[in-house]
Amino acid sequence: MFPHLTTSGRILLVLAVTLLFLGTITSQWVILLWGEALAVLVTCAYYLHLATFQAVEGGFLGLSLRGRGANRWVRGTVGRPETLEMEVVNLSGVHLARLRLDPEHSEEIHFDPGPIELASLGGHRRVGFGIMVSASASGRWMLHGFRLCAEGTSGLVAVSEYIPMTYPFKFQPAVAASRQALIRKARRFAEMHRMGAHPLWQRGVSTNFRELRDHTHGDPFRNIAWKATARTGKLMVRQFEDEVFTNTSIILDISSTMRGGTPPKTKLSHAVELIAELATTTVRARDRIGLVTFDEVVYGHIRTTDGKSGVPQLINHLVGLGCVVDNDFTEQDEQEVTETVVNYLAIQDRLEFRRRGGGRKDLFEDDWIDRELLVNWLRRTLKEESVRLGDPVYSAGVVGYPRVSGVRRFCQLRGVPLPYRRESRFGAKEGGMVQALERFLEDTRESHFVVLVSDLCALVEMRRIEAALKLVLSRKHRVMCWMPYTPDYVRGAEEAAVHGRADQWTEAMERVFRLAEHRERSRAAAVVTSLGIPVLPVSPVDTLETLLARSSLSRRSW
Repeated sequence: MFPHLTTSGRILLVLAVTLLFLGTITSQWVILLWGEALAVLVTCAYYLHLATFQAVEGGFLGLSLRGRGANRWVRGTVGRPETLEMEVVNLSGVHLARLRLDPEHSEEIHFDPGPIELASLGGHRRVGFGIMVSASASGRWMLHGFRLCAEGTSGLVAVSEYIPMTYPFKFQPAVAASRQALIRKARRFAEMHRMGAHPLWQRGVSTNFRELRDHTHGDPFRNIAWKATARTGKLMVRQFEDEVFTNTSIILDISSTMRGGTPPKTKLSHAVELIAELATTTVRARDRIGLVTFDEVVYGHIRTTDGKSGVPQLINHLVGLGCVVDNDFTEQDEQEVTETVVNYLAIQDRLEFRRRGGGRKDLFEDDWIDRELLVNWLRRTLKEESVRLGDPVYSAGVVGYPRVSGVRRFCQLRGVPLPYRRESRFGAKEGGMVQALERFLEDTRESHFVVLVSDLCALVEMRRIEAALKLVLSRKHRVMCWMPYTPDYVRGAEEAAVHGRADQWTEAMERVFRLAEHRERSRAAAVVTSLGIPVLPVSPVDTLETLLARSSLSRRSW
C-alpha cells in the first residue's frame, strides 16, 4: 500500500486547502502564502516517505517469534499468561519512526500489549522484547500476522502493510487446584463414589503384604506365619491388603447449545475445565477414565484406560473441541469453505486462485474459482503444513479421523475459523446421545461410574434416552448428570444493573428467558431423575469440589 496521510497530515492538508481558498477569495497574499507553505510541507513529507514505503514493501522489515526458553511454540494453560519473545529487524538503511504492530489472531487469545508500539527503529537495527499472551478458552489458536503501520519522522505520512506470520498457540484447560488439593479431592471423590485405590483387607486373598497380627477365629490356615509363631510363642497370621480400582466414563455433549453463553465462560468451556480437573483427580486416585463426546453423532471416543496413557489423550481431545471442522458439525458447506480458503490465501499467502476476469455474478455460480489449481496446491501443501503445524489435538480420540476434505483440513491446520452449527436439527441430538451411550456399553465389561455432562437442551424424544439410560443402569453402572444451566452463563440484567444499564425491557427478557429455560430443562430432568439418576445444575461459579459436595448431599438435586 502506498504512503497515506496520518490524522495530523490530513488536518494540515485540509488547513492548507482552506487557506488557499480563503486567500483566493479575499485576495490576501499572506493567507495564500501560508496555504502554499503548508501544501509544500505536506507534499515534501509525502515524497520523503517513499523510502520508508520501499523498505516496508520490499520486505526489508522482518519479524520473528519464539516461545520462552526451549519451546518453539507457545504451550500454556487458560488463565495463565505466557511470554512470547518477539524480535523486529530492519534490514534497510531507512530510519523507521513510530512503528505500530497490530496482531491479527483468533478471538480466544489476547496480547498484552495489544498493539505493539516502538518509538523508533534505526536502519540495520534489531529490537527484541517480550509480550504476554493469554487465552480465554482452551484450544489450538493461531496468530495469522501483524498489521504494520510505520510513520515518518514528521508524523504526517505513514505506510501500512500486512505481514503474514502463522504461529500456533496451544492452551490446555486450567486445573486450579494444587497437587495437595487434588490429592484431597481424590480421597473425597473415592469416599463418595467408591472410586480410587482403597485398602481392602480380605481373608485368604494373597496380594500385597500389610502386617503380622494375632490369629483370630476364621483366619485361613495358609496365612499362618510359622516363623513369627515360633519366635513369639503364639499363633500369628499374615495380613494382606488388596486395591480396588474403579472406572469413570464421561459422556460429554458438544452441541451448539452447549457452546452458548457469554464468553469467556461458555457452558462447554466450563464443562471442559471440570472434566480436566476430574481426570487429574482420577489419576491421583490411580483410577481409570474414559470419554465419549457427541452432538448429532458421536464425535470422539477415548476408551477407559489408566492415567499414564489415557489422560494426555483425553486432554488433547478436550483441547481439540475448539477447532472442529467436520461437515456434520459446522455451519458452512463445502462451497462456502472453499470460498473462505480462497479469500484467506489471497491475503495471507498472496496466492490467487480466482479465474482472470471471473467476477461472481450469481450466488450459486462457482466458476470464479480455479478448483483444479487449488486441489493440486493443497495436495502438495498439506503434507508440509501437517509437519509444520500438526498437533495431536486434531486427531486424539476423533472417530474416523481423518474424515474431512482438503480445504477443511487446511482450515484446521491454519486456524481459519469455521463457525460451529448454530442450531440442532429437530430430534437429532437425542440420537447422538443414544449413540454415545451405546458406544460406551460396547467397550465396557466392568462396572463404571458414568457422568453425563449435557444441558439437556433441544431434546424431543426423551423415550429413546430413557431406554438407553435404563440399559446402562441394568448393566450395574452408576450414572450422574451434570447440567449446565443456560441463564447462569448469560450476563444479562444483573450485569446491566451493575454497569447502570438496566431497564425494564432487559429485566423482562431475562425473566422470560429463565422461565422458558427452566420449564424445558425440568421436563428433560424429570425423565432422568425418575430413573434414580441425580441431575446437578451447574453454574459458572461451580467447581469440582462444590459439585462433589452437592452430589453427596442428595440423590436427586434438580
